[in-house]
Amino acid sequence: MHLTLTLKGAEELSQRTYRLDLKLRNILFLIQKGAPTIDAILQNAIFPQEEVIEKLRGLVKERFVEVNAGASSAPGVAPSPSGSAVAEGRPETLGPTVDPTTVGGSPFARTARPSFPMLDSGVSMSQARFVLCDFCLDQFGTRAQPLIDAIEAASDIAELQQVLDGITAEVRKHVKDQLPVLMAKVREINQSGV
Repeated sequence: MHLTLTLKGAEELSQRTYRLDLKLRNILFLIQKGAPTIDAILQNAIFPQEEVIEKLRGLVKERFVEVNAGASSAPGVAPSPSGSAVAEGRPETLGPTVDPTTVGGSPFARTARPSFPMLDSGVSMSQARFVLCDFCLDQFGTRAQPLIDAIEAASDIAELQQVLDGITAEVRKHVKDQLPVLMAKVREINQSGV
């Protein structure tokens, strides 16, 4: 039994049309990145198994995901080239390891440099959290949990900026080529606050 994204599920991942929460998006992301079975999703999910199963049932019921006998992709959803490796749980496909000392402490040591992205003071905290969590899931996969915990724990823009500095340090350390993507996400956050 294989799970595939429906057009509705693919639309949520690409455009956030339905504003699903982080847990639901994590499941959709895993399916999109090549974890098409319930076992693969449970193995790679960053949330408790009981919660993942409950959320997965909701996604099927609301038609974000469909259950198929075969392994074909939903229309318009391209399979991930590393899909089988993710489903098999090979570490090299799950993203770089996040250093919890960079992102786990509170407060973060400020190491702002001119090339570190800066949040504007009037941004929406919920929008900023959502975009940053989504970015971390995309870049670090199942190893994004310390980053997500830090993002969710930030109570104001100053603390969220400290978290963003930690995320930037992790990106520089592990996926330096994705720094422009992070900068674009921060611009998106800043523009949404206007």
